Amino acid sequence: INLTYRKYDSKESSTYRFCPYAVKEYAKRWYTVGLCEEKYSSKGIEKTGGIRVFALDRIQDIEVTGDVFSLNEDFDVENLFRNSFGIYLTDGKAETIRFKISPKEAKYIRDLPIHHSQRYAGKDENGMEIYEVHVCIDKNVIMEFLKYGDGIEIISPESFRQSIAETIGRMNKMYEVRAFS
Repeated sequence: INLTYRKYDSKESSTYRFCPYAVKEYAKRWYTVGLCEEKYSSKGIEKTGGIRVFALDRIQDIEVTGDVFSLNEDFDVENLFRNSFGIYLTDGKAETIRFKISPKEAKYIRDLPIHHSQRYAGKDENGMEIYEVHVCIDKNVIMEFLKYGDGIEIISPESFRQSIAETIGRMNKMYEVRAFS
């Protein structure tokens, strides 16, 4: 198909030649996953093999070309997203994030895990529960951890802990209380 699509951060639409492989839901939105010829030819065969994800609600037009494609029999949509957070494909390497979380917040992540790889790793001396997830770290992972506020603390890796601290620092500057003169 030829698919006309507009990204959130773009005023312009683009048209892509696309072979849809699967439909996937994430955070109450639906996406199509498949081979995007432009991504494949412009970057060569990369980690995602030319695979692209499009939000269905941002597709502006679809033209059926009549061309036929064969789905690679090795394609596995769940395996494709195994180390990703949500529907975000990255070329990054997955890392293990170790964190401690308050008992109150731990109830939530036991019911709704942060990631399918989440595993319980014990408790610290203050009763905080320790967990690990194995994911490719990106901005979306940072946002996910920030939503737990001061009920969560990253233990490792240090680079992720630093990214969280830097984000909180920028937020703190935005919300500084200014004295009236």
